Amino acid sequence: MLAAALLLVALGQEGGEELPVLRVGESIEGEISDNDPQVHTPTLDANFANAPTIGRTYQLEVSESGLYAIALRSYFFDAYLVLQDADGVLLAEDDDGLIGMHSRIVGELEAGRRYRLEACALHGGRGPFELVLKRGPRPVLSPADRAALELADAERRVQAIEGGESEALALSLHGLGVLLWGRGAFEQARPHLERAL
Repeated sequence: MLAAALLLVALGQEGGEELPVLRVGESIEGEISDNDPQVHTPTLDANFANAPTIGRTYQLEVSESGLYAIALRSYFFDAYLVLQDADGVLLAEDDDGLIGMHSRIVGELEAGRRYRLEACALHGGRGPFELVLKRGPRPVLSPADRAALELADAERRVQAIEGGESEALALSLHGLGVLLWGRGAFEQARPHLERAL
């Protein structure tokens, strides 16, 4: 059935090309690069002025009204999502609504209504990402399940960035070390924190 599929929407063009379409149940893998445009909202401009926020633009329209979750994951930058309607009216934005530095917007989308989505990198970040749209509410996690996911995500971030010395790797090692330290796993945390230094 195509009831939950997303339809191609002519929201305009970016740089002479049609905007890519985010469809329900499919993931888009992309990369934020220096060539991507800046994204502005009152929140971004007020709270993240340390470096330009840049992003990639996508279009979407649902064929069935209901609750949807949009997730932006990257192990290379702090993810940020901006959802607007076709007229540029801001509907929602999110920084760390998923796990770690990943972003998620959950909300009602209307069938036939056009939407514009900005997948952004904060703090001058660049790199690969994954963008996913799913129908239905976010799963409810127990504190123990959330803690396990946070730890696994921090470990995956270090593995993804591993390979040479970099500020991004140091920050990832520090994040993992602090997470372990906060759980009382001092011996496990120490090598990560020392390497980060």
